[in-house]
Amino acid sequence: MSQLHSQSPAFQQALRQSERLRIYLLLALLAFILVLRGSRTILAPTPDNIATLYMFLALIGILGVNEFVTLYVLARAIRESKPMAKVFWFLNICLEIALPAISIATSASAAIIAPGYRPLANPSFLIYFLLLVLTILRLDPPLSILCGFLASGSYLAAAYHLGWRPLQQTVENSLYSPQKNVLTYGISLIVVGVTAAVVAREFRAQVEAALREAETRRKME
Repeated sequence: MSQLHSQSPAFQQALRQSERLRIYLLLALLAFILVLRGSRTILAPTPDNIATLYMFLALIGILGVNEFVTLYVLARAIRESKPMAKVFWFLNICLEIALPAISIATSASAAIIAPGYRPLANPSFLIYFLLLVLTILRLDPPLSILCGFLASGSYLAAAYHLGWRPLQQTVENSLYSPQKNVLTYGISLIVVGVTAAVVAREFRAQVEAALREAETRRKME
């Protein structure tokens, strides 16, 4: 019964509307980040801040165009009650997850920080958590888990690009050494992805239950 409701037109329409809400929230998040970054640059117009602002403008511009195109296609799919191509969804997911990784890897301030600490000192890492939380609105638990692994992999790749090496020999044996902390950050993204999947599964079950109830009432009438 659950599988039947998952494939029903009403459920698919609910998924598309939930995805539209997710994109609206993501665009609001991007606007907030841009305003925050712009305000910091205005208050402290150092070469580092100006270069970082330009980098954010480029990345957010690319992602913003992608999201607006997705919104256009999604709005047409909602009007016509037609599904969107899975390849389109996958490309959209990859581009979103790549945003914080590119931001971390190309940070202008990374040059003045020791290689092991560069991936840990970038606030763009927090964007991963917001993106993973928003995957809940896709109501697709396996997709949330996939995003968690993609986020972890892209973060570790960005860290490696900045000079972090997981097997590098250092004099620091502390649990808080950069080598261990970067791995901990990567694992935490997977944990958040799995947590988002659990929540998405619960939301999906509630939507399916509501559809079953609506169908039962319609039959009784």
